[in-house]
Amino acid sequence: MKLLKNKKMYIINALTCVLIFLLILAIKRTSPFGNYMLGTSDAPVQFKPMLYSLISNIKTGTLLNYTFNNGLGNATIFNFLYYIASPLNLIALMFKSPDMMYLSATLIKIIIATLSMTFYTKKKTDNNFVVFIAAISYVFCTWFLAYYYYLPWLDIFLMFPLFQYGLEKLLNEHKYHIYIFSLAYMMITNLYLCFSVCIYTIIFFIVYELFYKKEPFKSKLLTFDYIALATIGSFLLTFFYLYGWFDSLIKIKVGFNQSFTNTYSVSILDFFKSFYYSNLSFIASMEGKTFPNIACPTIILISFIYYFISNKNKRDKLFVLVVILICTAFIFIPQLDFIMNAFHVIRGLTYRYSFIISFLMICLFISITKDKNSINKKSLLLITLILLIGIIILRKAMSSDIFITNITFILCYLVLIIFYDNNKVYKILSLTVFILQVAFISSLYIPNTFEKEALDDINYNSKNSTYRINNSSVSVDSYLESINNYSNNKTTYVYSSMTYSNVIYLFKNLGNVTFENTYSVMHDNNKIPSLLLNVKSKENDYYLEKLYAVNKEIINTSLDDGNVKYNIESIIYNMTGIKDLYDKEVLKGVKKDKKYEFKTDKDYYLIEIKNDNGGINIFQQEYDVFVQDIKYGDGTATIYTVKDDKLKDIYEVLSKNQIKYSYYEDNHMIGDINVDKDQIIFTSIPYDKDWVVKVDNKEVKPILVLDSLMGIEVKPGKHKIELEYKTHYLWPALISIITFIVLVIDCIRKRIKRYV
Repeated sequence: MKLLKNKKMYIINALTCVLIFLLILAIKRTSPFGNYMLGTSDAPVQFKPMLYSLISNIKTGTLLNYTFNNGLGNATIFNFLYYIASPLNLIALMFKSPDMMYLSATLIKIIIATLSMTFYTKKKTDNNFVVFIAAISYVFCTWFLAYYYYLPWLDIFLMFPLFQYGLEKLLNEHKYHIYIFSLAYMMITNLYLCFSVCIYTIIFFIVYELFYKKEPFKSKLLTFDYIALATIGSFLLTFFYLYGWFDSLIKIKVGFNQSFTNTYSVSILDFFKSFYYSNLSFIASMEGKTFPNIACPTIILISFIYYFISNKNKRDKLFVLVVILICTAFIFIPQLDFIMNAFHVIRGLTYRYSFIISFLMICLFISITKDKNSINKKSLLLITLILLIGIIILRKAMSSDIFITNITFILCYLVLIIFYDNNKVYKILSLTVFILQVAFISSLYIPNTFEKEALDDINYNSKNSTYRINNSSVSVDSYLESINNYSNNKTTYVYSSMTYSNVIYLFKNLGNVTFENTYSVMHDNNKIPSLLLNVKSKENDYYLEKLYAVNKEIINTSLDDGNVKYNIESIIYNMTGIKDLYDKEVLKGVKKDKKYEFKTDKDYYLIEIKNDNGGINIFQQEYDVFVQDIKYGDGTATIYTVKDDKLKDIYEVLSKNQIKYSYYEDNHMIGDINVDKDQIIFTSIPYDKDWVVKVDNKEVKPILVLDSLMGIEVKPGKHKIELEYKTHYLWPALISIITFIVLVIDCIRKRIKRYV
């Protein structure tokens, strides 16, 4: 009972957060309480399918290090390290439904975020009233409301209060274990957001240690040594992860570019609006203004302002002000924002690190309220009145629900301050107002997506077929249809920033819909690429196995960016010698609204038309109507459709010498193949150095074909071909294991020493 009593605030806070979150889901008729799917944006198309696939593969014992379920194929380590490496995700093993898997992982992270913030606050004060408000405010700050469905980001969010405690212990007492383990956890679960935390750590250390803390220079130097060594310790502890992560980046050829760093900004007005929950949109306009997600409940905002006019030590105020101003500067300066986001294009997901500013605001609330006798009622009233005036001034720039909500709760706090007391009734009233604000704001902004059918009956077992299914019914514009990804089918649908960038480039140049390194979709009627890339489709009677022999000229084939017709003709001619693949038709346009409108009875074709620069583009088209601006056209357009007899000829030539499997798994395949002459075995498998290729039991080095795929040089005759995907992470894992053992022994040694 004594133990339970000591931990009651942890239990109360965790239950409160879970109940608020579940209540909001119920109000919004979100799964499991209604027909709306939990999560939006990347949740249904990346995080949910990946989590579902991981859990189902663990349950069935089919966890492989390579899969053809994404694009033309991916090392599973890519997406695991980038998206779902959190050990907390394993709670999903308790469930069958994809939505329940995702909800369970979300809830456990909400609970631990609550416990982490409760722990941090209790180290600062024994006032349970303050502990409750601080923990709930952190968990339901604007950052969480905007990004709760970004499952990997929640691990950074939940660990940050514990990390901050470890950082303070390291700087003040040179105790480093909490710092090392919490930083290591953040690295493993999401390296991008962890990078933001590391930048914050540098800022905090410089301001605190060099300019705030009063001690000799030698002591400061010693502290620097401690934090440097502790950080290295975290790197060594996670070396297996860092090695795999950077190895993956090299393989997929992710580059750093600054194309988005100056296309959005936040104005001073919008910045102040953001404190009133004025915008929780997770997608920023790529051109124009956006909002940081840093708001907390009104009681936190009042305390934040009050801190700087209170009688707190001026040195303390200056330290806090400098840290917050530096962190805020990253929001206003795009180049700094780009750095804070790990030199990463954020595609509208702005200010992912803004939870740090929210945390600092809550820390000031803790600092003010832990000494209730020093609170000046007049100052609080003045601040609340200023906030009230501010919301009235910003009225036109806010939606009516946000305006009314803020007016209501600011007035509530105004009344509470006027009748300030420290009795139980007052505390209950204050907490009621606080919880109502948190719940109401959450109900407005915790997003869900489309209505759905129940997904509970999905079979975990997926037949390990040797072909790919063309899953192009999954539209890049429709999240509703993306639930098909739950079925774990073989697919040529790509939706992941952790895929081979050269494969995306290949997809694009073969006429498929693509968006940079994020997604690509194989079209059902794009018949020649489907044939070449092992795709089985209802619209196409022909498909080849993943390995088949082609002419050696394929090695010299280069792709012309955007010229689909040229690329396909070049590939087929160099593979087979077959040419003249397309029927040609010239269409006459009709003038309509300063445009030429063209109509055809074809449902898929290549279109040759002038672009805005006066040049000629040839690209895929899947609609029976298209238009062109009059000033760029002459009223004609040429379309090309594949000749059925040519498609049959291509298949007959290439299918003669394709592999016959004797063993097949996604990461290991063995089979025989006949070769008529000196040829190349063409594979529709992305080039990756970890594929071990053997011809007649002898290891050979594969070659790069079409800048993206593997090829194998062979002589005439019958050959046994073996491909096996092997990762080489043993020695990095050993470094991490040894580091972990050393740290555990060090913890035990220090604990024994403390009690001796």
